[in-house]
Amino acid sequence: MIKTIFLRCIVLLQLTMGLLASEASFATYSCTGTVDQVNVSPNGVVILASSAMGLTDVYLCQIGTTMNGVDTEPCKSILAVLLTAHATGAQIQLSFSDSLTCSTHPEWAWLTGWYYGPNLY
Repeated sequence: MIKTIFLRCIVLLQLTMGLLASEASFATYSCTGTVDQVNVSPNGVVILASSAMGLTDVYLCQIGTTMNGVDTEPCKSILAVLLTAHATGAQIQLSFSDSLTCSTHPEWAWLTGWYYGPNLY
């Protein structure tokens, strides 16, 4: 009986330590840079490329539907900010909370961990 309780405590401790370790792998960070390209696909997906930010052809949102946690009206505003930054050479900033870095977001995929921005500088 005592041995069973002891073993359960060890398992619980290991699970807790594993959860804490996985939470520690998430970080809040921001990527800042100029916009190289802004594209809108035929189905309305807004695509951003910024070598200065380390982002290569990532999908932010989709005009006409809620996608990647962004409704269509905010998506239009995001597109306007990106187009303004591209046209003026201004920098933008996107903020993230995940286990990636600015340069490890996969290309030609939905941007993950993104929770704020783009901010125009």
